[in-house]
Amino acid sequence: MNAIFALSSAHLEYRGIENEEKSLDFHNRALQGLAQLIEQNEHANREEVLGAIMLLVYYEVVSFGNSRATHSLMRDSLSKEGTQTSSTGISKVP
Repeated sequence: MNAIFALSSAHLEYRGIENEEKSLDFHNRALQGLAQLIEQNEHANREEVLGAIMLLVYYEVVSFGNSRATHSLMRDSLSKEGTQTSSTGISKVP
């Protein structure tokens, strides 16, 4: 839920609407929650983990631009999950 709040709050901040909590606060909480889900491994809902990752990556691209760090994070995440990226950038599961 914090990943959704982070993205929503970033949108409001972009529009000039100030909130009590900043998007970065939600982002940090979402990362902590994601780390806990990943630690659960087999007991975690994979769709929930994937959804949170997608929202957080989108948040980072929107907030910080398409940086090398974000690209590197995505590449490393895909390789750890057993996914390979083809030369076209399209991911595929072996």
